[in-house]
Amino acid sequence: MTPYWILLILFAFVALVGGVRVSAVSAATATYPRKPSRDYLLILGAVLVALMIGFRYQVGGDWQAYKHMYMLAFYHSPGEMIQLGDPAYMLLSWGSKQVRGGLLLVDLVCGALFSWGLYRLAKMQPEPWLAMLVAVPYMIIVVAMGYSRQAVALGILMAGLARLMQGRSVISFLPYVAAAALFHKTAIIVLPVTVVGVYRRQVLPILGAAIVGYILYSYLLKSALGDLVQNYIVARYSSHGAAIRVLMIASAAVVFFVFRSRLRFNEVEDKIWRNFSLASFAMFGALFIIPSSTVVDRLALYLLPLQVAVIGRLSLITNEEFVGRLIVIAYSAAVLYVWLTYAYNSGEWLPYKFYPMPSL
Repeated sequence: MTPYWILLILFAFVALVGGVRVSAVSAATATYPRKPSRDYLLILGAVLVALMIGFRYQVGGDWQAYKHMYMLAFYHSPGEMIQLGDPAYMLLSWGSKQVRGGLLLVDLVCGALFSWGLYRLAKMQPEPWLAMLVAVPYMIIVVAMGYSRQAVALGILMAGLARLMQGRSVISFLPYVAAAALFHKTAIIVLPVTVVGVYRRQVLPILGAAIVGYILYSYLLKSALGDLVQNYIVARYSSHGAAIRVLMIASAAVVFFVFRSRLRFNEVEDKIWRNFSLASFAMFGALFIIPSSTVVDRLALYLLPLQVAVIGRLSLITNEEFVGRLIVIAYSAAVLYVWLTYAYNSGEWLPYKFYPMPSL
């Protein structure tokens, strides 16, 4: 588990000594001046994350499943691969097989896409390193190193959210949703969560989102919906700790609503995170209604950016900026400790092994 702690401590150190002073933030414009050197450092941090994800070996709860998907490329054509799973991921596996890149190349590409999206979202925050730090214990270590397809989908969606927060049209967000859905069909759920209530007075964006959503549902999700219902809901699959993980996201939602005026989100950000917060409450309620906690657990992963944006801004709501950073660091360290120590399946992430060395 040493590499996990090193990653967290490294990010915490930079966040503690190299963050942006809150006094420099303009509450009116929600802009955050940063030196270019800090952006370069943040890029290096994202590269480190991508390499840890990509070079891991036999790490993560779905490792064997992804190995099986890669082996399918030895016996099927590209057209057949698309029919066997999420199109983009299956084609990536097939392409890696053609150049003899193995699962290593697949994971490197997945790690790079995820880290790119996280970097884009973190860069939009007043203290990017605090945002990155919040992502370490669960989004990076558990999700990105365990659920490759959904991690890529999440990364692409985070990049799309960052584009929206820069004031771009919702139409420009649609390709991100489509690309994410090609890696994991369930990414479609983010479309209504993001669009509804944010662009409700704009007819064309709503119409465009509805058309894209219908197309994605028809060609990606509809055919697989029966299997998803049978394999998860009817079978009543449950995930250990699902309630705790959903509650963590819902807690960020509580912080959002309680300190909303002090978090200094711009108008678009405020509406987006309001929707994510409401969706997190709905997910928590769904745990008591839907027979399979696994379904709720996996869908709630798409709400994790809420933690990055809200918990990463706690230094804005404390009287002492340094104290606020310490709170975020303590929170992140506590999440990592609890997960490594008490999570039912954390052993599947331990020890951290990477190519070409055995383990740490």
